[in-house]
Amino acid sequence: MRTPSKYKPRSRKGPIPFRYILLLSFKIIERGIKPTLMSIAATDSNNMVTSMKFNTQIYN
Repeated sequence: MRTPSKYKPRSRKGPIPFRYILLLSFKIIERGIKPTLMSIAATDSNNMVTSMKFNTQIYN
């Protein structure tokens, strides 16, 4: 018995479609940027806490 044509796997020849290349590129960029942004956020939050403590000591 033959399977219907809509269920047959298609063999694609040729380059990867552009939309998949963009999707992969964004995923790779996100992985590279996320750790950097997290470290910047941690540093900035530490700087804010330090400056708040310093300002509180000056005014008290």
